Amino acid sequence: MPRFPLLGIVLIVSSALGQDGSNKPWSDLKAKREMLPGLHQEFELSRTYSRGSSNRTIHERVVIDVANRKWRERSISGSCDCVRIFDGQNLFLMEADGNEFERIHPQWKSDNFAPGRTGHRS
Repeated sequence: MPRFPLLGIVLIVSSALGQDGSNKPWSDLKAKREMLPGLHQEFELSRTYSRGSSNRTIHERVVIDVANRKWRERSISGSCDCVRIFDGQNLFLMEADGNEFERIHPQWKSDNFAPGRTGHRS
């Protein structure tokens, strides 16, 4: 009789060791994303700011190029033509026609970092 509970425990442990758990769907998605050759996307943005009785609207064009874990984002507005480049480890900020750049060592996981407005200089 003591063999049956031991057999049950062995079956439960062996099936638990054979499963990847909830990480498998995330790993599959990450592998598919890395296989993509890249993408190019352009956006037109309009933002309206209200201060007291006056409104100010800013129009901006954003161009994004992505390949694997690296990307380039160009933001073109009336006041700035800024470029952000992420090389997989560092974020570089510069003006499109400039010859100087600023390198930022991110404090986040680079696996989850994507183009967007986070950390952008205006």
